[in-house]
Amino acid sequence: MASVTGEYDIATEVSIGLVNCVLAAIHENENKAYPRLCHSLTVRVDDTYRGAADPIPEAERTGVRTTVEVQLSTPTVALPVDAVADTFWSRSREPVRRVARGGPLSPWGRPTCWPRISARLRLRAWLRDTPAELPEFLHGDLYLTAGLVRTVLWQWHPLPPRRRTFLGLDHSAESEVRFEPAAGTTLTDQQRILVERIVRNAFHSDSEPVSAELQLPPEVYRFDYKLQPTGARPSAMLLFTLSDRPPGPQGPGSVGARFLPDGADFAVAVGRDYLLSLLHRELLGGLPPDYERSGTFWSISIRPDWNGATFDLQPGRILFSVGGDGGITYGVGPLSTTDDFSFSVQLAVTLQVVGGQVRPALVGDPEIGLHGVFAFESLINDAARNAIKAGFQAKLDPLPADLRDALDIGRYLKTMMSALHPADPGVALTGVQIRADGVVVAGTVALAPSRPVTVRRADLNSRADALESWIPGGTIDRFVWDGHHEEHRFVTEKPIAAIQRCLSVQGTRVTRGGGLVPVAAEDCPLVVALLPLLTGPPTPSAPCRRPLLPLLAGGPEEGVNVVGHYDPWASGLAPRQGPTNLLVHFAERPWAEAARTIAEALAATRLRDAALIVLGVVRPGGLARAAEAPLGGDATVLLTEDSSGSWAETFGISNRSTTVLVGPNGLVRWHDEEALDPAKLARALDEHLEPGGKVAWWPLRLAVPTGGRAPDAPLRLGDGRQLALRRLRGGSVVLSFWTSCSEPSVEQLRQLRDALETGRADRPHIFGIGDGEGPQQVAQLAEREQLPFPLVADPERSIARRYGVSCWPTTVQIGPDRSVEATDLGLVPGVSLCERLTLGDTGHLTNDVTL
Repeated sequence: MASVTGEYDIATEVSIGLVNCVLAAIHENENKAYPRLCHSLTVRVDDTYRGAADPIPEAERTGVRTTVEVQLSTPTVALPVDAVADTFWSRSREPVRRVARGGPLSPWGRPTCWPRISARLRLRAWLRDTPAELPEFLHGDLYLTAGLVRTVLWQWHPLPPRRRTFLGLDHSAESEVRFEPAAGTTLTDQQRILVERIVRNAFHSDSEPVSAELQLPPEVYRFDYKLQPTGARPSAMLLFTLSDRPPGPQGPGSVGARFLPDGADFAVAVGRDYLLSLLHRELLGGLPPDYERSGTFWSISIRPDWNGATFDLQPGRILFSVGGDGGITYGVGPLSTTDDFSFSVQLAVTLQVVGGQVRPALVGDPEIGLHGVFAFESLINDAARNAIKAGFQAKLDPLPADLRDALDIGRYLKTMMSALHPADPGVALTGVQIRADGVVVAGTVALAPSRPVTVRRADLNSRADALESWIPGGTIDRFVWDGHHEEHRFVTEKPIAAIQRCLSVQGTRVTRGGGLVPVAAEDCPLVVALLPLLTGPPTPSAPCRRPLLPLLAGGPEEGVNVVGHYDPWASGLAPRQGPTNLLVHFAERPWAEAARTIAEALAATRLRDAALIVLGVVRPGGLARAAEAPLGGDATVLLTEDSSGSWAETFGISNRSTTVLVGPNGLVRWHDEEALDPAKLARALDEHLEPGGKVAWWPLRLAVPTGGRAPDAPLRLGDGRQLALRRLRGGSVVLSFWTSCSEPSVEQLRQLRDALETGRADRPHIFGIGDGEGPQQVAQLAEREQLPFPLVADPERSIARRYGVSCWPTTVQIGPDRSVEATDLGLVPGVSLCERLTLGDTGHLTNDVTL
């Protein structure tokens, strides 16, 4: 009878859904000891002809050169119906030999017909040096169809020799590349064909063949595979031979019918001939040649013919048959008589999943056939039945080690998957089907991507870039920047120097079985650039005596709003991504003129890889107009006004039209008090810029995280009393840190004042903390603004330091248990996050203080 596994001993059918789930798990992996798939990268595309050694004909090259930021989804695999490539020797074998370690390797095998697979990737690309032939941004699905090559290599040293098996995409045969632009994008047919040619050329000439070594159990002598593209559930067959017999003439083609049941991720088939041979070898060896039973005036001898015993597979059971002979002696002394007889016994065995492994178990009582019995038939019947059953049961409990290992069906898949991902694959067996042509064991795999969505962005002058945001094991559908949707790009335009508050990444993730589930994550930090730490006399600690930078957010009409101020040196951290230079220009004339001059100088400088922050100090009232003038290039631009004169004092500036270049060590390297000249500035940049770094970004944050214990700083009230937070009773506390040199922080106090209306019993206590402000300034503000809640003077910043405040306004909500429940950095137009948590839908604030 034909075997379900054809010419192989073991066959494992895995659904393509499971394959895609494993690929998604690899996509989320960042452990370098395991395979990884790229999710974002910056590459230099050079599709020009390389001369006679170029594997790509000159006519196929496009001539396109550009730097590209690329964002890739997790790949999903499909099986083309016409999935068999022509016979060839794969050129991929040579790179495999180069990457394999541990001694000389030799190829083994013969030319074969490699099946093909098709991989789909969702691609977003930003062509930074936009070539004339292509648009600046690309978004769509990239399909790559290529041969799936198995390469078997022998490693002869160190001894003993061992086989190493690799799977990879073939780079030598003709591959198919297809790009489908996303709906809503504009791409001509000529541009689409150009993209496909660039990708195909890069695949064949610039990318190293990707080969993954399969970790196979040591008893596997040969591994093959077969792809099943048709039917409701496309699948892949993994085929194993566990002996050194040569492969049959049909190979993978000998495996006919599929056996993966609905609801299972995989099914392992054990071939009929292999299983019967295994059972015969492991269960019939070492059994006693005879069994003796005796009673009053009788004795029975049972002699099974173990060599003639057989196993057979029938639907739902394994039938064990054994014959033999024996004799019964009855009577006393010389009156005793011996009768000979023969017998046949059939015993049914089933297979069950116990403790995650397949275990054989007896079913019912043996069926006995007796021949030549003239007396005591019932006695002989019981003796034969019990003898055979007891002997067989003794072989099942405990199982022979080799049989136990062979019935550990899930370990073939578990061993292979454990080499692909650091997490436990969670292989579980769910059921056993005994068939006439073999045994099929179904199961599931728990491995699936689970890491949280990563939201990362960088500010590039007039754009924000979310290249490094990704959904581990998934696909990004859209980016939402402060409510603005970007379907096709991971960058967005923003007003110059504006701080994007919130970025939401939305999409889908592959889940168990290959299905998709929606996922999303949002990040709303205030991210600021780290400036070089200045070297010089210490700067005063009070906010109004320090040089501050504005927090800028996009306004309702494409402008900017100042929503707060922050201390750029409060973190005390030097830039962490290499040397960072600071160019400060005190603009006498409109910033747009200065921006054009600086941009011209930057374009002329030779040091394009230097990290440079350009700080424009504009006249009071000129910030909104200045933000409309982009600088161009990748320089990071910051803008500020200097109403208090703290910036001029920091750099010792008396002339408004002054430019200062500060090196990474915090020392001034160049100082010029004349009008900006592009050639002069370019020469200064070439001479003094220190190259090799990247602008580092740092999230503004408090010293106390959300959920942490609020510091019990004493609050000095206007009447001279000191109040400790721990003594407050009856609800939450809101602390709003303000300074008189930041108008948005005063506006935050006004918003809290306007929210104070009656109507709610559990109203929080509100305190306005004057950061660096003395009692006189606090009293003046309270009288001018008619604030109905206490203002607290903090001239030495004792309260502000304990909370780690470096941004104004900062609003902190503290719960009844004295834990920090919410924070706001900067003024949020309308009702802020902290206020939403404080007020609810109908809540109100209070100035009542209960001691």
